[in-house]
Amino acid sequence: MKTCNQCGAEKTLYDFYRKAGGAQGVSGCCKSCQDIKGREWAARNKNKVAAYLRKWRAENAAKGAEYHARWRRENPVTSRISGRRAESKWTRTHRGVANAKTARRVASVLHATPAWANPERIAKVYQLAARLTKETGVKYHVDHIVPLRSKIVSGLHVEYNLEAIPATKNISKGNRHWPDMPTGV
Repeated sequence: MKTCNQCGAEKTLYDFYRKAGGAQGVSGCCKSCQDIKGREWAARNKNKVAAYLRKWRAENAAKGAEYHARWRRENPVTSRISGRRAESKWTRTHRGVANAKTARRVASVLHATPAWANPERIAKVYQLAARLTKETGVKYHVDHIVPLRSKIVSGLHVEYNLEAIPATKNISKGNRHWPDMPTGV
Protein backbone atom coordinates (compact mmCIF):
# COMPACT_ATOMS: atom_id res chain seq x y z
CA MET A 1 0.00 0.00 0.00
CA LYS A 2 1.10 3.53 -0.74
CA THR A 3 -0.33 6.97 -0.03
CA CYS A 4 -0.81 9.34 -2.98
CA ASN A 5 1.01 12.62 -2.37
CA GLN A 6 -1.68 14.48 -4.37
CA CYS A 7 -5.04 13.24 -3.03
CA GLY A 8 -3.77 11.61 0.20
CA ALA A 9 -5.65 8.34 -0.44
CA GLU A 10 -4.00 5.05 0.46
CA LYS A 11 -3.96 2.79 -2.62
CA THR A 12 -2.32 -0.39 -3.86
CA LEU A 13 0.88 -0.19 -5.90
CA TYR A 14 -1.14 -1.13 -9.02
CA ASP A 15 -2.92 2.23 -8.70
CA PHE A 16 0.39 4.05 -9.38
CA TYR A 17 2.37 4.31 -12.62
CA ARG A 18 5.78 2.62 -12.61
CA LYS A 19 8.76 4.87 -12.07
CA ALA A 20 12.25 3.40 -11.78
CA GLY A 21 13.56 6.18 -9.50
CA GLY A 22 10.46 6.42 -7.34
CA ALA A 23 9.94 4.95 -3.91
CA GLN A 24 8.84 1.32 -4.24
CA GLY A 25 9.37 1.63 -8.02
CA VAL A 26 6.26 3.76 -8.61
CA SER A 27 5.49 7.46 -8.89
CA GLY A 28 4.38 9.45 -5.86
CA CYS A 29 1.07 10.47 -7.43
CA CYS A 30 -1.66 7.87 -8.19
CA LYS A 31 -2.86 7.13 -11.73
CA SER A 32 -6.19 8.92 -11.38
CA CYS A 33 -4.54 12.11 -10.04
CA GLN A 34 -1.91 12.02 -12.80
CA ASP A 35 -4.61 11.52 -15.41
CA ILE A 36 -6.48 14.57 -14.11
CA LYS A 37 -3.29 16.63 -14.15
CA GLY A 38 -2.60 15.48 -17.72
CA ARG A 39 -6.07 16.45 -18.93
CA GLU A 40 -5.76 19.86 -17.25
CA TRP A 41 -2.34 20.41 -18.89
CA ALA A 42 -3.73 19.41 -22.31
CA ALA A 43 -6.66 21.82 -21.89
CA ARG A 44 -4.24 24.66 -21.07
CA ASN A 45 -1.89 23.74 -23.97
CA LYS A 46 -4.25 22.95 -26.86
CA ASN A 47 -1.90 24.46 -29.47
CA LYS A 48 1.05 22.33 -28.30
CA VAL A 49 -1.09 19.18 -28.33
CA ALA A 50 -2.44 19.96 -31.83
CA ALA A 51 1.06 20.64 -33.18
CA TYR A 52 2.38 17.40 -31.67
CA LEU A 53 -0.48 15.38 -33.17
CA ARG A 54 0.00 16.96 -36.63
CA LYS A 55 3.73 16.15 -36.51
CA TRP A 56 3.13 12.59 -35.28
CA ARG A 57 0.50 11.89 -37.96
CA ALA A 58 2.81 13.21 -40.71
CA GLU A 59 5.69 11.04 -39.49
CA ASN A 60 3.55 7.92 -39.07
CA ALA A 61 1.17 8.17 -42.05
CA ALA A 62 2.94 5.40 -43.95
CA LYS A 63 2.86 3.08 -40.93
CA GLY A 64 -0.85 3.68 -40.47
CA ALA A 65 -1.68 3.06 -44.13
CA GLU A 66 0.43 -0.11 -44.12
CA TYR A 67 -1.23 -1.36 -40.92
CA HIS A 68 -4.76 -0.73 -42.25
CA ALA A 69 -4.01 -2.37 -45.60
CA ARG A 70 -2.64 -5.46 -43.84
CA TRP A 71 -5.65 -5.60 -41.50
CA ARG A 72 -8.07 -5.39 -44.46
CA ARG A 73 -6.23 -8.25 -46.20
CA GLU A 74 -6.29 -10.41 -43.05
CA ASN A 75 -9.93 -9.60 -42.17
CA PRO A 76 -11.85 -9.52 -45.46
CA VAL A 77 -15.17 -10.51 -43.92
CA THR A 78 -15.25 -7.71 -41.38
CA SER A 79 -13.55 -5.01 -43.44
CA ARG A 80 -15.44 -2.69 -45.70
CA ILE A 81 -15.45 -3.85 -49.31
CA SER A 82 -16.23 -1.34 -52.06
CA GLY A 83 -17.64 1.13 -49.55
CA ARG A 84 -20.11 -1.40 -48.10
CA ARG A 85 -19.79 -3.83 -45.25
CA ALA A 86 -19.33 -7.42 -46.30
CA GLU A 87 -22.57 -9.33 -46.08
CA SER A 88 -22.92 -12.42 -44.00
CA LYS A 89 -24.22 -15.66 -45.47
CA TRP A 90 -27.39 -15.27 -43.39
CA THR A 91 -28.01 -11.80 -44.84
CA ARG A 92 -27.60 -13.09 -48.39
CA THR A 93 -30.03 -15.97 -47.85
CA HIS A 94 -32.57 -13.90 -45.87
CA ARG A 95 -32.46 -10.65 -47.87
CA GLY A 96 -36.09 -9.67 -47.17
CA VAL A 97 -35.82 -10.17 -43.41
CA ALA A 98 -32.52 -8.26 -43.27
CA ASN A 99 -33.95 -5.35 -45.28
CA ALA A 100 -37.04 -5.27 -43.06
CA LYS A 101 -34.85 -5.06 -39.94
CA THR A 102 -32.84 -2.20 -41.42
CA ALA A 103 -35.99 -0.32 -42.43
CA ARG A 104 -37.49 -0.86 -38.98
CA ARG A 105 -34.40 0.65 -37.38
CA VAL A 106 -34.45 3.69 -39.69
CA ALA A 107 -38.18 4.19 -39.10
CA SER A 108 -37.71 3.97 -35.34
CA VAL A 109 -35.04 6.67 -35.48
CA LEU A 110 -37.52 8.86 -37.38
CA HIS A 111 -40.32 7.92 -34.92
CA ALA A 112 -42.36 6.85 -37.97
CA THR A 113 -43.63 3.47 -36.78
CA PRO A 114 -46.84 3.68 -34.73
CA ALA A 115 -47.67 1.10 -32.06
CA TRP A 116 -50.46 -0.35 -34.20
CA ALA A 117 -48.16 -1.23 -37.14
CA ASN A 118 -48.06 -4.93 -38.01
CA PRO A 119 -44.39 -6.00 -38.17
CA GLU A 120 -45.22 -9.37 -39.78
CA ARG A 121 -47.05 -7.74 -42.70
CA ILE A 122 -44.26 -5.16 -43.07
CA ALA A 123 -41.69 -7.97 -43.22
CA LYS A 124 -43.78 -9.75 -45.89
CA VAL A 125 -43.53 -6.71 -48.18
CA TYR A 126 -39.73 -6.79 -47.85
CA GLN A 127 -39.70 -10.52 -48.49
CA LEU A 128 -41.84 -9.95 -51.58
CA ALA A 129 -39.33 -7.42 -52.92
CA ALA A 130 -36.46 -9.86 -52.30
CA ARG A 131 -38.39 -12.68 -54.00
CA LEU A 132 -39.25 -10.51 -57.03
CA THR A 133 -35.59 -9.51 -57.36
CA LYS A 134 -34.53 -13.15 -57.29
CA GLU A 135 -37.25 -14.37 -59.69
CA THR A 136 -37.12 -11.59 -62.27
CA GLY A 137 -33.47 -10.57 -62.12
CA VAL A 138 -34.63 -6.95 -61.80
CA LYS A 139 -33.74 -5.25 -58.52
CA TYR A 140 -36.83 -4.36 -56.47
CA HIS A 141 -37.06 -1.93 -53.57
CA VAL A 142 -39.70 -1.45 -50.93
CA ASP A 143 -41.08 2.04 -51.41
CA HIS A 144 -42.89 4.20 -48.90
CA ILE A 145 -45.83 5.45 -50.95
CA VAL A 146 -45.98 8.58 -48.80
CA PRO A 147 -42.31 9.31 -47.96
CA LEU A 148 -41.09 9.14 -44.38
CA ARG A 149 -39.26 12.43 -44.88
CA SER A 150 -40.08 15.27 -47.22
CA LYS A 151 -40.44 19.05 -46.98
CA ILE A 152 -44.24 18.97 -46.67
CA VAL A 153 -45.27 15.50 -45.50
CA SER A 154 -44.13 12.68 -43.23
CA GLY A 155 -45.58 9.23 -43.88
CA LEU A 156 -45.61 6.24 -41.57
CA HIS A 157 -43.70 2.96 -41.68
CA VAL A 158 -46.81 0.75 -41.83
CA GLU A 159 -47.87 -2.06 -44.16
CA TYR A 160 -50.44 0.16 -45.94
CA ASN A 161 -47.74 2.68 -46.91
CA LEU A 162 -45.38 0.11 -48.48
CA GLU A 163 -45.13 -1.37 -51.96
CA ALA A 164 -42.52 -3.41 -53.83
CA ILE A 165 -41.49 -1.54 -56.99
CA PRO A 166 -38.52 -1.73 -59.38
CA ALA A 167 -35.48 0.01 -57.96
CA THR A 168 -35.12 2.34 -60.94
CA LYS A 169 -38.66 3.67 -60.41
CA ASN A 170 -38.09 4.10 -56.66
CA ILE A 171 -34.79 5.92 -57.13
CA SER A 172 -36.19 8.23 -59.81
CA LYS A 173 -39.21 9.30 -57.74
CA GLY A 174 -37.25 9.87 -54.52
CA ASN A 175 -39.38 11.61 -51.90
CA ARG A 176 -40.76 14.15 -54.37
CA HIS A 177 -43.91 12.35 -55.62
CA TRP A 178 -46.78 10.52 -53.94
CA PRO A 179 -50.51 9.94 -54.53
CA ASP A 180 -52.82 12.83 -53.60
CA MET A 181 -49.81 15.14 -53.63
CA PRO A 182 -50.95 18.78 -53.40
CA THR A 183 -50.56 20.71 -56.65
CA GLY A 184 -48.07 23.54 -56.92
CA VAL A 185 -45.55 21.90 -54.59
